[in-house]
Amino acid sequence: VDVLVTARQLRKTRCVSTNAAGQFRFVLQDGTYDFLADAPERVCVAVAGHDCPADKQVELPPFRLIAGGFITGQVVVKETGIPVTISERGQPLMVGLFGPSQTATQLLFPTSLVPLDAEGRFRLRAAPGKNFPYIHNAESDSPHSIRNAQSQTAVVVNEGQTATCQLHMLQRLPYDPEREGKKASEKIQKFIADLPQDSLARTRAII
Repeated sequence: VDVLVTARQLRKTRCVSTNAAGQFRFVLQDGTYDFLADAPERVCVAVAGHDCPADKQVELPPFRLIAGGFITGQVVVKETGIPVTISERGQPLMVGLFGPSQTATQLLFPTSLVPLDAEGRFRLRAAPGKNFPYIHNAESDSPHSIRNAQSQTAVVVNEGQTATCQLHMLQRLPYDPEREGKKASEKIQKFIADLPQDSLARTRAII
């Protein structure tokens, strides 16, 4: 089985593949890491918050690859229930999750994202336990954005079973480059208008 193991901190990540015996080795800087394992058609509970002191060899507990369960559902507009597949910026929406197999340190390096079908439906493999699906490229104030997903009700997954859920986005106007450019210009003009008149204070506000 081809297994990719990831050592992850909030702002950096490193990956290695296992050898034929299922072994792997990292050379890491001193710090605390989450370790995740990914393999085709399998899922694995992550080893979270593991200290790796400098100049010391650390032996991690074995990673147990299992079939896990699934989360299926649909992305819809919260106000109308209408399925949605494209972000307001015109990008295809992708779905990921936080949970036993995917820790919150993936904020800057999301993995295991899945696309939506034409009706906004998705299917995620997940480890048993409480999982929090999110819409990867949703606006941050959407209920199931990366920022807000963990404040929503958890989706409980059991081994060999499928759980269902609905992910919500807020109603948006279709992305319009001209409208967005005008909004950006208005923000800049307001910023300039609000700057203090004193030159020193003005410089500090800009910096």
